[in-house]
Amino acid sequence: MKRFFTLCLLVFFSFKFYANDFQLELDNRQYFGTVAKTTVNDDNLNIRLKPSTSSLKIGKLNKGDTVIIKGFSDKIEKIDGFEGYWLKIQVEKNDIIKDYACDNFGWYGWVFSKYVNIDPKINVSTFRVEKVNSATESRISSVNLEMNRDGTKSIVKVYPHKFENQESYYFVWSDDIKGFMYSDPVGTFRWNPKTNEITHMTDMGYDCESAWCIISDDEKYMFQDYGTSPGVRGFSIFDLKSNKEVYSGAYLRNLEYDGKTVVVVEHCDWWNINNKRVSDESIKRSEEYKKTLNPEDLKFRSVVVRYKLNLENFKKEYLDCTTVVEQ
Repeated sequence: MKRFFTLCLLVFFSFKFYANDFQLELDNRQYFGTVAKTTVNDDNLNIRLKPSTSSLKIGKLNKGDTVIIKGFSDKIEKIDGFEGYWLKIQVEKNDIIKDYACDNFGWYGWVFSKYVNIDPKINVSTFRVEKVNSATESRISSVNLEMNRDGTKSIVKVYPHKFENQESYYFVWSDDIKGFMYSDPVGTFRWNPKTNEITHMTDMGYDCESAWCIISDDEKYMFQDYGTSPGVRGFSIFDLKSNKEVYSGAYLRNLEYDGKTVVVVEHCDWWNINNKRVSDESIKRSEEYKKTLNPEDLKFRSVVVRYKLNLENFKKEYLDCTTVVEQ
């Protein structure tokens, strides 16, 4: 009887320690999604740029190091005899990753779940379109998604975008969006409104205020808008295969895209010129354009120089100049 009782105690405490090993510290951030804090269970763990063993190594972790989980890869994989998921984690900026994609909270990388203290029974969440809300020419006002998190269902809202001539829309689901959970798939997704099919396109992309992400027609690039301004807006272009930023600049009002080129601008106001964010060519063209205007035309306004950017070679061709209201 004593032996039986002792065995029961051992089983109980083994389960208790096992449960504690995978007890995550959840951070339900106000206005943002929920992330999870846990620790690494092995030494010399490689942090990868993308969720793949062939991806660039951007850092290392050791046993006991704390990690913040910001999302799961969209499918299960078997690595080193273990079936699990890649986990998106927050990392410090370094010289290796400074030219690659970041999100609203900084830079990130990926580690495999075998080497992190997390319950292996947790599966990546899935979602489907539950309701499509009113539409405009280039944007569905919002789409309700039904999230399924290991059998627990809830409704979340996303805001898809597309270029004018595209059929499919694109939306971001990440930890900078309220309603996100650390075990959700993360990145930019394509939604076909005819079939309601949702396809994961890349782990990159973030959504903040009016920011958006759209994928190019040939699926080579992701356009990341940075939002906030009604006039000149910042954006970057990222290579989908490498996650590397290949262009950073600005556009005016709506990003004009024809499948091969986009129209970009250089804003010749005092701030951009003083901070050396304007090329000599644009300054020269701006000054020439000012000579064609009346002084009243420049009251509370500044010059914007427009170029057509070729997406094959990233060379710019001058188009024209215009003015925008100073902000």
